[in-house]
Amino acid sequence: PKHDQLGFLADMARRDSGWDKTAGAYSWNRERLFMSADQFLFRPLLNLWLTGQLLVFGYNFTLWQGLAVVLHLLVGCSLYRLLNAIRPGVSAAAGAGFFLLMLSNLPMVVWHNVSAYMIFCFLVLESLIRWLRVQRDSADEGSLRSCVFLLLLASFVFEAGVVFCLCFALMSALTSRSKYQFLLFLAPVMVY
Repeated sequence: PKHDQLGFLADMARRDSGWDKTAGAYSWNRERLFMSADQFLFRPLLNLWLTGQLLVFGYNFTLWQGLAVVLHLLVGCSLYRLLNAIRPGVSAAAGAGFFLLMLSNLPMVVWHNVSAYMIFCFLVLESLIRWLRVQRDSADEGSLRSCVFLLLLASFVFEAGVVFCLCFALMSALTSRSKYQFLLFLAPVMVY
């Protein structure tokens, strides 16, 4: 996962102004300077996130890592909220605590340039929380719209968000009382 982001940072080092960096970030995967272009990948929010960190923190990766710790804690809180919505109690806190302390998560926190994966996880977890609300109350249109919007954002952080959209569309088709709810989850796929 580090390779693309390191290539991104190398490309951005060759760009002079903040505007040049921001404009280049939008479709960086298709216009790489150092590596061959990848027409399938379209990660504008990931690239804008990295550009924002670069413009604010420069190459002081201690600050990048500090923000990564904050994002990791945010993902842990979202995981706790999801687990608590599924099964309230100590098991939700234990599951979220286990996630926060797992050694396998360490690279996402200490590698200075991959914190955007945590943004993706946060967006997907928050969409799942809203999905559960819709399953409990099918009239909760606000949760449904925010679920779709969060999945759209996740799709522009990593292409795996598109897979989640397809999974949500399938779950909607199988479980929803509304015949057309699944079409909402296909909208981010079409936009991508």
